[in-house]
Amino acid sequence: MSGLVASSDGISLQQATTFKGEIHGLWAIVYDLAEPPGCSAGGLWGAPDGPAVPEKPCKAFVLMRRKSRWTVLSSGIPGSFVPPEEAPKALGDTDNLAYMGD
Repeated sequence: MSGLVASSDGISLQQATTFKGEIHGLWAIVYDLAEPPGCSAGGLWGAPDGPAVPEKPCKAFVLMRRKSRWTVLSSGIPGSFVPPEEAPKALGDTDNLAYMGD
């Protein structure tokens, strides 16, 4: 969570605990469940390459671990921004998402 807070504009540690995300090796994805209101977490690349992007996707942050720090490499609404080419296609599988505060 500290990497997300440090790499993003205006996200507090308390706010980040309400996000859902997953770690996949050196990569992670985190979803802001409040942006936009009524959104659903999941997906990044979309089918058939990876998990489907919901009808109303939440804002996502794609992070990469560099040494002992997580850094946000890209962010936006899945389907409307280009994730880093190296990001795993499996990122964003809803079965693997957990609340960041857990």
